[in-house]
Amino acid sequence: MTPTWAREMRAMDSFGDDLTRFATLNIPTLLVIGERSPRWLTDVSGRLHQALPDARLLEIPGEAHDAFLTGPHALADAITAFAADLTD
Repeated sequence: MTPTWAREMRAMDSFGDDLTRFATLNIPTLLVIGERSPRWLTDVSGRLHQALPDARLLEIPGEAHDAFLTGPHALADAITAFAADLTD
């Protein structure tokens, strides 16, 4: 486990069930999950995607939550494509 794992889990839990407060964040947001990410993480990410008005949810095939280590090129490609769309 990474040193920040416990803090990240507490932060996700603190969102609670009501994510409507995120509806006021009208900024482009990229949410990235892995095909093999834990179910709780994909569930929360899906709910955030629904709550954020300008969000994209991208699933990286074959990857889990640690795609930055196991699939860095796929993650970089996703971020690069998202950023390129912002400038169009």
